[in-house]
Amino acid sequence: MDAQVSPRTPFTSPLWAKLWWRHLRQKGPAIRQEFFVHTVRDEAGKLLAIAPLVITHRPGFGPLQFRLLQFFGETDGGITDHRCLLCREQDEPRMIQALASYLYDRKEKWDLFVWTGIRHNDVAQDRPRTLEDYTKTPYYLVPLPDSWEKFRAGLSANMKRTIRKCYKHLARDGHRFTFRTISRPEDIPISLERLLALHSERAQFKYATRHQDLFAKAPHRAFIADVGRLMAERNQLRIFELEVDGKVLASRMAFLLGDELYLHFSGYDLDWRKHGIMTTLMCECFKWAIERGIKIVNLAKGKDASKTRWRSRESAFHDALLMSPTRRGSLTYNLRKTKKRVVSVSEEIRLAVQRQRFSWRAHHGACGGFAALGCAVPP
Repeated sequence: MDAQVSPRTPFTSPLWAKLWWRHLRQKGPAIRQEFFVHTVRDEAGKLLAIAPLVITHRPGFGPLQFRLLQFFGETDGGITDHRCLLCREQDEPRMIQALASYLYDRKEKWDLFVWTGIRHNDVAQDRPRTLEDYTKTPYYLVPLPDSWEKFRAGLSANMKRTIRKCYKHLARDGHRFTFRTISRPEDIPISLERLLALHSERAQFKYATRHQDLFAKAPHRAFIADVGRLMAERNQLRIFELEVDGKVLASRMAFLLGDELYLHFSGYDLDWRKHGIMTTLMCECFKWAIERGIKIVNLAKGKDASKTRWRSRESAFHDALLMSPTRRGSLTYNLRKTKKRVVSVSEEIRLAVQRQRFSWRAHHGACGGFAALGCAVPP
């Protein structure tokens, strides 16, 4: 079933679900998660869909719990980038209807279903009566030609200049780089340790697109270490590294799934940001993929310039809320809507303050973190 989900990601594999449940499920007094996986079969018993669900109880115990239905990975802070019903795309509308009807018949067991990763754009027409489509998240796929020259020719003029500058700046300053791919299981732990350190450093940078440190917590690090080791044993893991003058300065984890390459989290040395070190790494990743006949590179979810500049193809996943037809369901739904409005306003305020601080620093010439951007620093 995992292989029938398109586009391919590591997050729909049985291995990912097994390790996620072992390392990351919540089982404390504040939050407790209950295993709630279901399958959908036809009359002949053929498997049509898998719903890798948990019931999240908040608080974990007591009579006043809110019971959220969620897919595996909803509470891990973004490590599981894609969470969805596992089925063929053409079967999705029927599977949504079947699962929703099943859950309605068991309405006393849950209050609200946070239904993520719906692929069909016409979900508004096919959805059950109370399935509310509340957000749309873009994701980006890059179809690859059979040569780097053809790929580069399809980029914008500005992106071509950016690529030339990245390589030129390293050569101009007398630096030599080496691109390498780590895939052997015995080499993964050390390479992953370097990647996690660079990822954490990147998350500290405040003056560009914010990137969360996904692995700040020990259980998250233990989880990705197990994922790395076991996926490497299946020959499905790659860690791409860019080494300059003997030191690894940029790194990215990727999953090789048939003829598709999924690019997951990354990190780089902030002192080398003005050299465009991540752009150079990405160029080398694309070259590597093209040489091996990879057809699609998945740049993951979320819109930012680092994805759109590669002339990627944009699609979208829909997230929706399915309310249990009970008083508890209605209460939970209203509380969640109120919370999202408060969070949205708070985020708008945070971004406004950040923009104002950035503008003030730029106007007054304060060096702060701007030296890393290559700005002139006043004497």
